[in-house]
Amino acid sequence: MKYPARSSASFAQITDDSRECGPDTAFVADTLSQRYIDNAKAAGCAAVLDAADLKTHFDIEMPVIGITGTNGKTTTAALIYSLLLDLGYCVAMQGTKGFF
Repeated sequence: MKYPARSSASFAQITDDSRECGPDTAFVADTLSQRYIDNAKAAGCAAVLDAADLKTHFDIEMPVIGITGTNGKTTTAALIYSLLLDLGYCVAMQGTKGFF
């Protein structure tokens, strides 16, 4: 799926896995994937985006669901992510397990 970027670039995908990079891919640098930026550039990623600024790169409304508490955040986030995907929404999830 191509997302309308504010710059002249558009991407077929965005990822935080440098092994998935290519000329139509944007690499998302978050806390966990930061150390792989050089690998992503070497693999030919079209751009490196900071996860904290991800929303500013696209001309789409992007509601954010935040989950706080002591226990169950990852499970709750995965459940919401899975439900929204099953309902046909284009969703992303960022947490301790990475950016999906």
